[in-house]
Amino acid sequence: MVNLSDSIPSESIAVNSNYGFLVFSTLKAADYYLQMVRISTHAQVQDYLSNLGFISLGSTLYGHTSDTVTEQQSYDYLYDRYHIFQIEDVIFKPIG
Repeated sequence: MVNLSDSIPSESIAVNSNYGFLVFSTLKAADYYLQMVRISTHAQVQDYLSNLGFISLGSTLYGHTSDTVTEQQSYDYLYDRYHIFQIEDVIFKPIG
């Protein structure tokens, strides 16, 4: 089993304290996070993000299960309910 807290360096991911979205220090950190999510269960990812104080879209869509997160589902653990995240100094939000 993967322990996300041990796998992802704490300095590479944070939660924006004013707005509550994920902030990645680099593009490489965001990519690594998604790789780790894809080899984890929904329960593991939800517990990790809960400890960060982040409520992801995935937490609202999927149960707290031992099923492994699929590639498509992994993106739902990147976003909040507004589909916002940040890499370095750039904030991403879809248009429309």
